[in-house]
Amino acid sequence: MKLTFIPFKFNISNNKKNLEHNTQNSYVSNNIERNNISSYNNTEFNGLSNNYFKAKNYLAEAKKDFDDVNNIEIYDLDLNKLDGIQEGIKVFKGLNMKEIAFIGSTINEVAINRGCHNICSHCYAGANPPIREDNKHINKMSWNDFKTLTDGFKELNNRLGFPITRDTMDDDPYMTSFHDADCIDIKLKNNEGNEHDFIDIALRLNDAFGKPQIFDTAGWSPNDKKAQARAEKYAEYYSDPEHFDEISDFNVSINPYHALHTREVMLKKDGNIEKAEKFRDLYTTRMANVLFTFTPLLDNPKFNFIARAADNSSKGTEGFKEEDLRNIYDEIFNKLEKRYQDDFNGEQNIIADKQEIKQNIYSYKRLLGHVNTNPSISERLNKIYSPDNSEVKKTDIIIAKSRENVMSAKNIHNILNGETIKLNAYETAHPNYAGLIDSNGKYYITNYYTTYPTELQLNFENKDKQTAPIHPYLNEDLPIKKTLINSL
Repeated sequence: MKLTFIPFKFNISNNKKNLEHNTQNSYVSNNIERNNISSYNNTEFNGLSNNYFKAKNYLAEAKKDFDDVNNIEIYDLDLNKLDGIQEGIKVFKGLNMKEIAFIGSTINEVAINRGCHNICSHCYAGANPPIREDNKHINKMSWNDFKTLTDGFKELNNRLGFPITRDTMDDDPYMTSFHDADCIDIKLKNNEGNEHDFIDIALRLNDAFGKPQIFDTAGWSPNDKKAQARAEKYAEYYSDPEHFDEISDFNVSINPYHALHTREVMLKKDGNIEKAEKFRDLYTTRMANVLFTFTPLLDNPKFNFIARAADNSSKGTEGFKEEDLRNIYDEIFNKLEKRYQDDFNGEQNIIADKQEIKQNIYSYKRLLGHVNTNPSISERLNKIYSPDNSEVKKTDIIIAKSRENVMSAKNIHNILNGETIKLNAYETAHPNYAGLIDSNGKYYITNYYTTYPTELQLNFENKDKQTAPIHPYLNEDLPIKKTLINSL
């Protein structure tokens, strides 16, 4: 699971001249405009109200006051006058434009599937295996809800004439189709039983939100034939230069925090060396298979690795240091070389020229050269590291302060505008927040230390069903209320 910090700011554009218009005189009758309404899936008009037409005509007049309409952002507009433009779009039923703009301006994660089997100890989202689904619980979006979401945002963008998610100050816009899931497992079945995998889902989200998706995986079991088939499909698809720009990054996480290696470390501490070595072999074999499978991606400039480990000098992190990760690399590369040799001597699906073996391993070593030795301390890692570890103590302070006051009514507007708030001698409150749509449509804000529920929920068919708890550190005592959102 990639730890990503995204700044969201409510910036008022400098090219705005004057948006104070009297739209009463420019009102166009329902009969004239009725035929100009675009028909769209999951759009329900049971008769068009004056609010819709007033909002539509306000928008048309407001756009005249911009030097460049291509730079308009949602908060450049008077959202009270724009309210009604969303009428009839199913997913936004019950939400006004200020509430929709809040979602559009902060959204970074869409939790298509919930849960992950890798259970990495450094995962900020505290991912656990998917919960069991029943008539009250879900672990993924329904296909209907996913279509309602993407169709709804696309229709709203069409009406606005620009993506509601656009931030012209954001130099590196992207989104994720996950919160606590591995992308190799992201998939949905439509009502006919046909499966839509990451490629389909990423294209739909990109189309609806105007931002490319990130692919992150921490690997899969070689014995999982369906996951292996999806991985091979992605390797072929994203090795084609025509598809490079459909994603922001294609990331593979190799680290000592994976559940298999974490188990190895714990078993060694207990003196069970033989069993520990079995878990180590499982992990290095798994990752050698990942590298072998993704070899076609070595020419993709967006193919990257997420390598994190504790600094070699840090206390209380035995088994998770950079030197431990380098040793893991050595074993993975030895097994990868064996896979390459077997392929060259056999079917030659990956290696057609023996020289490619050395070239590919060299490329992988170069990509894996940098290790981030300052990973954030997750809830799970907090319990694994020694309690006298300085990073654990510092993180405890940050989380405590974050839960205490960061999302208070006094601070939220300043933080969402990118300002920092002093917490303690160690840190300021990180001014970066990400919005999360859960599989049941509920909306959350996280700063990657603490997660805050909001009173906003999209109109999903599964809106009354429960999902697994959201991490990290869900603070249900301090929800972000509609009254606060409507005051921004």
